[in-house]
Amino acid sequence: MSQPDRRIDFVGLLDKTRTAAFCALLGWLLLAMPDQALEVYIIHAQAAAGAAANPAHRLLASFADARPLLQIASGILATALFATVLWGCSMRLLSLDQPGLAASEGRRARLLASAAIGLVPAASLMHGFYRAVRKIAVDSAGAQTFTAEIYWLTILGTMLIGLVLLATMLYFALLGRRADATFEWLFTARGFAVAMLCLVGFVAALVAFPVHLPEILGTLALVSLFLATLTYLLTACACVSFRYRVPVLSAIVVLAVVFSVLGLNDNHRVRHKLVEAKLPGLEQAFADWFSARKDRDHYAKIGAPYPVYLVAAEGGGIYAGYHAAISLARLQDECPGFAQHVFGISSVSGGSLGSAVFAALADTKAKNEAWRPCNPESADDAFRSAVRRYFANDFLSPLVAAALFPDFLQRLLPISIDALDRARALEYAFESAWPVAAGQGAAQQRNPFANPIDALGRLDGATPVLFLNTTAVETGARVTLGPVDFESTPTAMHVSTSLLYACAGEPSRQVELPLSAAVSLSARFPWLTPAGWLERPRQLDRKACEERPNYFGDRLYLVDGGYFENSGLETVLELATRLRRITDRYSTTFPGGVDVRVISISALDAFANRWAHIDADLSATGNGEFVTPVVSLMNTSRARARATNSRMRFDQHFYQYGSRFYDADSQAGRGVYSLMLNGTTFFLPLGWHISALTRRSIEAEKSNDREGVVGQIRLDLAGRPQRSP
Repeated sequence: MSQPDRRIDFVGLLDKTRTAAFCALLGWLLLAMPDQALEVYIIHAQAAAGAAANPAHRLLASFADARPLLQIASGILATALFATVLWGCSMRLLSLDQPGLAASEGRRARLLASAAIGLVPAASLMHGFYRAVRKIAVDSAGAQTFTAEIYWLTILGTMLIGLVLLATMLYFALLGRRADATFEWLFTARGFAVAMLCLVGFVAALVAFPVHLPEILGTLALVSLFLATLTYLLTACACVSFRYRVPVLSAIVVLAVVFSVLGLNDNHRVRHKLVEAKLPGLEQAFADWFSARKDRDHYAKIGAPYPVYLVAAEGGGIYAGYHAAISLARLQDECPGFAQHVFGISSVSGGSLGSAVFAALADTKAKNEAWRPCNPESADDAFRSAVRRYFANDFLSPLVAAALFPDFLQRLLPISIDALDRARALEYAFESAWPVAAGQGAAQQRNPFANPIDALGRLDGATPVLFLNTTAVETGARVTLGPVDFESTPTAMHVSTSLLYACAGEPSRQVELPLSAAVSLSARFPWLTPAGWLERPRQLDRKACEERPNYFGDRLYLVDGGYFENSGLETVLELATRLRRITDRYSTTFPGGVDVRVISISALDAFANRWAHIDADLSATGNGEFVTPVVSLMNTSRARARATNSRMRFDQHFYQYGSRFYDADSQAGRGVYSLMLNGTTFFLPLGWHISALTRRSIEAEKSNDREGVVGQIRLDLAGRPQRSP
């Protein structure tokens, strides 16, 4: 009599658990691969180091102190839950064609297969922490200064992985078949109803508390909770499909695609309204701004032209925002009159957040006053301290929470619900961070991020005019957001012109939107933040619009300004040319002359570093037929920023951008200052949460060229001749 074949059919087991295996693979991609995930691990490691170095009563003195530890604890529990759900759902999938529980050897095979899938979250954490350590220890020059971070990354990573494994194995080892019974119950009608009630309640809580609840849980916990939820729902669909022979998941996907294509669930409407007002044009705004400067007499006395700065802040996520804000804050702390000499800031993507933070701080702290000298030895760091407090906030968790839960649910609904928009959660996070950054009493004051962007346009103060750059989806043109009407050019126009000019016939109406929404629009890069849209209201002359042969619709869709050009220099160069022409044409309005300078704030990342090499176009291998078009389109946008920078430096020697007081032997003739961050020597994450380690590395960047630029700006503001290069 032959013995039964007890060999384990691993191929068959994998086929049956493909749903859970897919979720496990997705978990590895989300937990181990993105650079922002590595930055989150570094943040957790620093929190652990802080907990070890500080007494508990001091550490838990405030929510801001306790939040990192709460995020670590939530991350451990949520990842353990994800591993447990993977394990249990795999067991459930393997038992679909075996009613009840099979023989002990069959259960052992299912346990082995389920355990292999359930261990993937721990392995993903291990890989993620290893990559984070490598980013600091290997990829960053001068890593010997980061030994504490490396140590705590190793300790925390080991602890996280161990606790996840322990919690998962204890659950199944101690409960045994009762664990199987628990998952059996979860896939009954009653169990599914309870699970759905919990999910709806959690989504409702995220909608009600879009910032504070995600900040408590943290990104790691939110991603793990989403993966656990997705695993359960996909397994439930597989169970229903197996029982009733109905392709439930396919039907849901088809409906979601149909809803999206028809635009039924497009809930990404930007908070805005039209107001009866007319923004000042560039010419009038600059003349009014110049006439209001209270330190002009100092330059008139010494016979020097009045220095005016136009700042270009490059995109690049939160690191670009912090770099822009801290660079401008340093200049303001050392030179109290710096802000009143900055007429405008053109920014893109993450640089728009840094520009907005500096403008908001200048609006509340800087003064348009009589001339005061620079003091590089000053101990006053009010602006830098406020910038550090602002960027210490977690902007990523609210965005991730809204993207994975409320806005994910929106994709399955045939109607749009604005409250479920993930971009709004990011905007609320921008607004929520301001009172902490501004210091005591800020909660009782107006919040510039919640107020209209036009409120920062007071031309008699020391607040720079913001020119936040976005890209129109339909034409690919630049669209600027700000309190000054940037007249149309062949490649750019103001948002009010874009939305209202075509056929509304309402020149006195302007688009009003909160500063947080304007920053968000400038930083909507795929796929985490969606395209936002503004709408011309129906009470305007809609019939006249529809009768025009070129009527296309009433919505203006905008995305990240980096699609068009990522440095902000295109707008600055146009501004510099126009301001120079204005001062030449109306010289009596600008007695003593005006010296327009450009400050370019950018980063030398791997792409920019490669751009400078003669053989940059070469590669060892291709990207494949499907990936190559995407890579080409993305690199084209990044290359345009580098090309604009190169063109600016080439043209300035011939067309004298920046100064009509041209001197070929001085820095004044060049008219362009570059504050470039060397991002090839340390890790620069592209996301919305930045560690103290990265902030410290950015502030520590003090190359000779950079310090020379700061010194030249001090000389500008003093009205003295510039040093020879």
